[in-house]
Amino acid sequence: MSLSFLLKASLFRSSLIYLLATGLSAGAPLVLLPILTRALSPEEYGHIAMFSVAAQIFGITTGLSTHGAVGMKYFDRDAIDFPRFVGSCLIILLISTVVTLLFAWTTLDWLKLYLTLPGSWLLIAVAFSACNFIVQVQLSIWQSSKEAFRFASLRSFQGATDLAASFILALSLALGWQGRVSGMAISSFVAACLALYLMRRSGWIRLPHDAVYMRDALRFGLPLVPHAAGAMLIMISDRFLVANVLGVASTGIYLVAAQLGMILYLANDALNRAYSPHLIENLKLHDQARDRQIVRFTYAYFIGILAVAIAFGLLAPIILGALAGPKFQAASSIFIFIAIGQAFSGMYLVVATYIFYTGRTSYLAMVTIPAGIANITITYYLLKHRGLIGAAQAFMITQLLFFIGTWALAQRSRPMPWLKALGLDVAVFVRPGLIGLAMTTYAIAFIPSGKWHYFSEAADDVQPDPLQLIDAARDGDLVMMETLLARGIDINATNSLGVTPLIAATASLQGPAVKLLLSRGARRSDRTNEGYTAYDFAKNQLNDELARLLADNGKRK
Repeated sequence: MSLSFLLKASLFRSSLIYLLATGLSAGAPLVLLPILTRALSPEEYGHIAMFSVAAQIFGITTGLSTHGAVGMKYFDRDAIDFPRFVGSCLIILLISTVVTLLFAWTTLDWLKLYLTLPGSWLLIAVAFSACNFIVQVQLSIWQSSKEAFRFASLRSFQGATDLAASFILALSLALGWQGRVSGMAISSFVAACLALYLMRRSGWIRLPHDAVYMRDALRFGLPLVPHAAGAMLIMISDRFLVANVLGVASTGIYLVAAQLGMILYLANDALNRAYSPHLIENLKLHDQARDRQIVRFTYAYFIGILAVAIAFGLLAPIILGALAGPKFQAASSIFIFIAIGQAFSGMYLVVATYIFYTGRTSYLAMVTIPAGIANITITYYLLKHRGLIGAAQAFMITQLLFFIGTWALAQRSRPMPWLKALGLDVAVFVRPGLIGLAMTTYAIAFIPSGKWHYFSEAADDVQPDPLQLIDAARDGDLVMMETLLARGIDINATNSLGVTPLIAATASLQGPAVKLLLSRGARRSDRTNEGYTAYDFAKNQLNDELARLLADNGKRK
């Protein structure tokens, strides 16, 4: 049979509209990327990353994931008072947001310590997540009703507001990272107000709330809270650990690679938003021939997004050179792993639809929590041994495990002929497949890179030479510097001329490398065999900025 039901013009039209909408909504960070990476330091960019981390953490409890119930209940709108159901979900949002704000207020000192943000911005992050929930409610209604154009209009409006506000505040008014974060918050608030107005005008909100509907929404949403917590551990623990293990500057570099990877995620999200209503309609038919068509289409989709991700990852040096500039060029060496991880994330979106279709949302926590804990363990281990590259590899591994686990639960929720559709026997492939997955994961995560010297030229990574750190500092290769420092190289090591990494970085005018070394405790007072300090090199080259950094506690003039 043909795949005509999947290849309808309406499906592709909707996919294109969703793709344009997500592209425009994500346009602010992408358009601003080549500007902000030249105007802001890696440390400032790291603060932007940590605000997003805080917003995602608070997003777990603001609304309690009940916006997903709105999208699913839309299909039963003829049997229930759907506007009152929406109103009940908004009351849940109000109550949960107040509780979250109180929690954030009482734990503010602890949150400031680990999220490296001022307390006021942490409280703004709570409001930011609540506004995003309101927007998601309206978007869920439009997605379920297949109103792709309206969906795109709201997403595009939010993206345009974000871009304009961020440009004015961060660049025109020179507010730096705070201006960028303010732009994000303002656009979210304006979009939430517009979403409330549109829902009210369309008759999708009715008050007072209904206790029965609130219980129904919570039955859907509360099981998703552990899932959201696990997903949060998967999506943001890498940035949290990078900030606390390698420093905020490294977080800024990692964020640049992650933002570029979001292009792949947003494309996958757009395609899935257009496809999922068609998928749900066809799953309800319980037709074996139709199920086989869905499976074949899904496999073709998996192969396609993985191929695109690999190609995109290989082009990273060119793309980042044009977008991010020299200060963030180090992100190119880790992007291939993030790109492949985003491909696995796109595969997860497809198979998760089966679980949402059956309403067995509690199943998702069975995957996300173990995957989140595994992500923390793998990320910390690889960060210590491989630096930023290890964090990116951990992201890829965790996304693969998350996808495989969700796929298994999807099969339990709504059985599909995943192997029979290809003429294969399930029993022959399941056990070898699981063994192969375990061995591959172990090999990538836990075998030291030096053990792979039969297949690569990484044998010298077994015992890094201190001179490598000096060379990396001279070249401004922050990723290599972080990797070598994480593996125990002396930050004040010298070569035969008495040159330290700090002196090498200063002599080559590598400002970010100098800042990284100083943040890790590099000695300013060390001298070359001829008696020159790093400060002397900065002054001889008339670089006042580096000279101020290298002055002994500000005493030199």
